[in-house]
Amino acid sequence: DFFGDVRVRQAIAQCIDRWAIVDEVTYGRSIVPDTYLPPMHPLYPTDDLTYWDYEPAAARALLEEVGWLDEDEDGIREARGVEGITRGTPFEATFLLPLSDRDALPQQVAPIIKTNLADCGIRVDIEPLQEWVFEADGPEGPFFGRQFDLAGTTRVFSVVPACENYISSE
Repeated sequence: DFFGDVRVRQAIAQCIDRWAIVDEVTYGRSIVPDTYLPPMHPLYPTDDLTYWDYEPAAARALLEEVGWLDEDEDGIREARGVEGITRGTPFEATFLLPLSDRDALPQQVAPIIKTNLADCGIRVDIEPLQEWVFEADGPEGPFFGRQFDLAGTTRVFSVVPACENYISSE
């Protein structure tokens, strides 16, 4: 479980230059979301939000604190005392994304995230799936069944948020 430690998830957030993604993919015509709701939404949580800025040096320090080190200097971190992970296991993750004729954003974002995470010592393999496979119902489906390391998708925001996607057993 590479992502079981909250510090690893924090490091991932700090490794990804989300403003660069917004600038490159949307030509600066979007925002960096801190929740699944946009800041202008009436249900946006204004209190108790933690913002994770792009800070790869801080991210690398967090990964080392957890026990993800690159002692062989090959550019990929390996587990050295990470709870529940065999010593020497490289930090490699698969990034799933849907292939869609109507939405190319995940395909544009994935290589940027792959490069950002490589700068932090995490190897990412991008695995595109047909949209119907990617979004198959859980628990068997990879996305809604939470059968992935990392996943990229886009969602349309409306006045009534699609809470059922986030609070159900799926």
